[in-house]
Amino acid sequence: MKKSLQFSKITGIIAIAVVINTSSYAQPSVKNTAYIVKISGDTIRECEIRESYRMTNEDKVTYIYNDAELSIPSKDLRSYYNGNDLFETELLERENKHVLISYTVGGTSYLGQSISTKGEISFYIKIIDQGLVVNLADHKYNLLPVLKSVLPDFDAFYSTRNERIYYDYKSLAELITAYNAFKDPSLFIPEILLLLKTTRF
Repeated sequence: MKKSLQFSKITGIIAIAVVINTSSYAQPSVKNTAYIVKISGDTIRECEIRESYRMTNEDKVTYIYNDAELSIPSKDLRSYYNGNDLFETELLERENKHVLISYTVGGTSYLGQSISTKGEISFYIKIIDQGLVVNLADHKYNLLPVLKSVLPDFDAFYSTRNERIYYDYKSLAELITAYNAFKDPSLFIPEILLLLKTTRF
C-alpha cells in the first residue's frame, strides 16, 4: 500500500512537471514576435532587435541572431517588426537616402516617424498617390509652405481650420487625420484620434 502511494506521488509529480514544462514552451517569446525582411525577400525571424537608437534607428537595424550581433543598413531592408511597431524602408528622393519609418496615421496621406542616430524624432508625410515621402524635419519652423507644396488641395482644407501647426506628434497627427477626412470622408475613423494621445518613441 505504501509503495503504491509513493508510486502515485512520484507519478503525480512527474505529470505536473511535464505539464509545467510543456506550458512554459507554449508561452510566446518576445523574440519570436520580431522579424526582419531584407531587400532580397529573405525573412529573419526569432531575432532580438536591439532597441537603443545608437544601434537601431532610421539608418540601420542591429539584432542578435544565433548568438551573433549583426547590423543591416536601411537600404538593404524592406521592413522590420520589433514586436510593437512595423518600420518600413522608404527612399527620400530629395535626399537620396533610405530611412526606416513607422507610420502611425493613415489614409490618403500617411504620417510617419523615425528616430535619428542622435535619438531625435523626425516626422514624415507620405502621399500615397504620388509615392512621395517628405521629411518635415528640415521645415520644422515653417511647415505651412511644404505642406501646401506636397498635399493636394491643402489650401482649401487649411482655410477651414483655425489652429497653428507645430512640429510635434499631436499637432501633425491631428492635421493629417483631418486632412484625410477632408480628402476622403469615407476613410475617416474616429478611433484614430486615440492614437494622438501617445507618441510611439
